[in-house]
Amino acid sequence: MKRLLTKETILIVLFLLSASLIMLGVFYYDMSTELSTNEDNTINKIRNEYKIVVLKYESMAKFLYSYIDSREDLKEIFYRSSREKNSIKKHFIREEFIDAITPFYEEVKRHEFYDIQLHYEDGTNFLRMKQNEKYGDKVQASRKTILSSNRQKRYSSGLEQGRFVSAYRYTFPIFFNGEHIGSIEFSVSLQTITESLSSLFDSNYQIILNKSKNDLRVLDQTNWCHSEDFYILGYSSRNIEEIIKRCDQRSVVLKKINNLESFTNHLTYDRKEFIAGFLSIVSSGGEKIGYLIKIKESKEISEIHDTFQLNSAINILISLMLIILIISYNNAQGRIKEIKMFDAMVVTANHEIKQPLSIITAYIEILVNDDNIDKKTKVKLRKIWANADKINYILEKLKNIEDPEYVDYANFTKMIDIQNKNKSSIEG
Repeated sequence: MKRLLTKETILIVLFLLSASLIMLGVFYYDMSTELSTNEDNTINKIRNEYKIVVLKYESMAKFLYSYIDSREDLKEIFYRSSREKNSIKKHFIREEFIDAITPFYEEVKRHEFYDIQLHYEDGTNFLRMKQNEKYGDKVQASRKTILSSNRQKRYSSGLEQGRFVSAYRYTFPIFFNGEHIGSIEFSVSLQTITESLSSLFDSNYQIILNKSKNDLRVLDQTNWCHSEDFYILGYSSRNIEEIIKRCDQRSVVLKKINNLESFTNHLTYDRKEFIAGFLSIVSSGGEKIGYLIKIKESKEISEIHDTFQLNSAINILISLMLIILIISYNNAQGRIKEIKMFDAMVVTANHEIKQPLSIITAYIEILVNDDNIDKKTKVKLRKIWANADKINYILEKLKNIEDPEYVDYANFTKMIDIQNKNKSSIEG
């Protein structure tokens, strides 16, 4: 027979389902928290790696500057050039300076510096060692380090775009006999910074500069390529469009990129999990101008996802097992109740039917044995007696059933099988 779930059982099953869903939510929250922490750690790590490289070159720049500061002969030539009004004499003084500083410049290049530049205190360019035929131009407004160093007469550094390249600049004031005469700048190209990062931290790095914040003319065409919104420097196997295409929540990523916000995102490539960190690059003027991007395979992300899936599977499995046990218990309880009801019904039937039935059969026996009753009537009485015995037999069979089984009856209901399991009627 069909057994309906009790109200209590339904409530317990609903409670278990709710608890299971809550646990799934907790697991998902834990996974999201771990991924968020992983993302924060990734950005902080990239920031620290970038800082380490920048400070490495800063330390070297300060060492090189200390050498220049000790060279009174070089400072004297620079001083004479700054005070000379005659352009021809000024030209020869400049050539004298180039000859004197060239051996030092060769040493500077060995330390991966892109260029040395000197400017007079008014910002006019005195010398670009990398392009020494170009000089005499006024410093650009974007060159905050030179302007700051000459105005405030102190060290200044930062990422800037110049007329020919975007680079990290380390700028120092120059004094001769206590008088400020200008500044010297040591430059490290962005390509050198990415190569240094890759060498130190064994990862791939890419620098992209926003087109609206940077002028194409300042870039070295050999090392840069273009996308719709960015100038791209770095490993060509993964361009910025492919990276963004593979990012989760692409619309959110695009919004962050438009605002040049630092962020991280997960990528799936060749069935491997990667984490892409986008660190905002800030110019010396404090303006966000692009990104330093690091993409690295992340086993931690795979482990976090695997842990979530495992916990979810275990949670679902335990919930299903408990629900099955509870439903089985409900059915068992229903079966016990059913048997008790059946037993009560049998006891009732035996008590309420057998007593009057025994009286009926006793009277029939008297009538059958009465000589005054004709034979035709006795035949009918014996049939009544036989069916009364059959009723008695059925009651005995019901009393002896311990676990009632049911068979179909008339195709729309069921009845208790008091003979054999697949027998649908009682033989007469």
